[in-house]
Formats: sequence, C-alpha cells, structure tokens
Amino acid sequence: MLLPGVGLDVVPSDCLAAHLYKRMPSATRLTLAMKWSGGGFSHGTALSAVEHISERGAVRKKGKLVRVPLFSKTRQIDFGGGLHTAVNIPWGDVSTGYYSTGIPNIEAYMVIPKSAMRVVRFLRPFLGLATIPSMQWWLHQMVKRLPAGPTAEARRLGRSRFWGEARDDQGHTVISRLEAPEGYTLTSETALAVVARVLAGDFKTGFQTPSLAYGADFILEFEGVRREDIELG
Repeated sequence: MLLPGVGLDVVPSDCLAAHLYKRMPSATRLTLAMKWSGGGFSHGTALSAVEHISERGAVRKKGKLVRVPLFSKTRQIDFGGGLHTAVNIPWGDVSTGYYSTGIPNIEAYMVIPKSAMRVVRFLRPFLGLATIPSMQWWLHQMVKRLPAGPTAEARRLGRSRFWGEARDDQGHTVISRLEAPEGYTLTSETALAVVARVLAGDFKTGFQTPSLAYGADFILEFEGVRREDIELG
C-alpha cells in the first residue's frame, strides 16, 4: 500500500471530504479550509515553506490540477467561533480529495494571522526573488533563528479546526466542520495508527488516501476529535 498522507495534512481533511461526499454524492465542487492554534511551526515546516515560497498555488478544475496565483483568493469561513478570513493554498487535498471523492473541482484555504497576510500581500510581487540562492540562504538562516517548534504545553492546548463545503450543479450545499488536537500531535497519532493497522494486516494494495483505506470516520477514532454537520436554512 502506498499511503503518502498519514498526518496533517491530510488525514482529518481527507476524512472530512469523504464525509461531505457521502452527504452529497452529486457534488461537483469541494472547498476545504483549516485553522489551527498551538504555538507556531517546526523548523522543518518553515523550511519547506521557504523552499516553495516562489511557486504558484493550485486548484482542481474539471479534474485537472491548475496553477493559480498563490494567496490570490480569500474567503470568509466560520469554523465555529465566528468568521475568519482564509486564503487559498496548494493544500494536499487539492490532489488527494479528487481520488477520495471524484469531485472534479476542489479548492483549499488556510487562515493565517492578519499581520502575516499584510506581509504576504506586500511581498507577493517579489516572490520570484526567493529562488535566488543567496536569498534562499538568508531565508534559511532566518528560519533557524526561530523557535524550533511549539512547546509541549502549546501542543497540549492547541486545536486544529477544519471546515468543508460540497456543492452540486443545482445549487444544493452541505457544510461540515471538524475539530481535532494540535497538528503535530495529531500527525504523530494518525501516522502511528496507520502503521499499527498495516502491521496487523489491515491495508489495501496500491495507492490509497486515508479515507479510501480506512473510511471517512477514521479520524473519529482519535481522542479529542469531533465532527458536526451544519444545517443550512
């Protein structure tokens, strides 16, 4: 079995996508979004972002991956505590969500701090410069000066929140939300759970996504995870 997405992402968001598809099998558009708290990023996450900062974003259109300007679209999303501004990102679900659900049009969003969003908008015209080796070296040095990642206490208190919307061509819409532990903590738990299942002989051969391998409710097996369906008026 080839299952590249065993953490965050894409386990919680992929299971949410599969759940939305079960609620609306006629869906032709899927939108997913994430918001989290928990003390920031690890050096590994930050360095990965730096190395790809000059690349464009991506969405799924009519079943095909299409490049779009990074951080070019925003959307107001309610994760359960009021509206937050989320920005488009090339999240892994743009790829995996298509295989999990067959929905041909997929977009992904993430909430980032307002201060960071102002910096992003200012720097957007200059992102191409990030490919210059000297600039990459400088960015790497800046990352290394940051804290190594969230503290154990921040991870214990942090939460990850997910929002998903599925729509069909007749204008029908379903929305579901998911709340889970902090991202790095959840990643370790879901990854180890997948390994345990494989060692116990519970796997499917070939390429899989988390929901294809273990179902839309796989994420509900973990402590501190809850899912709710939003009824539209």
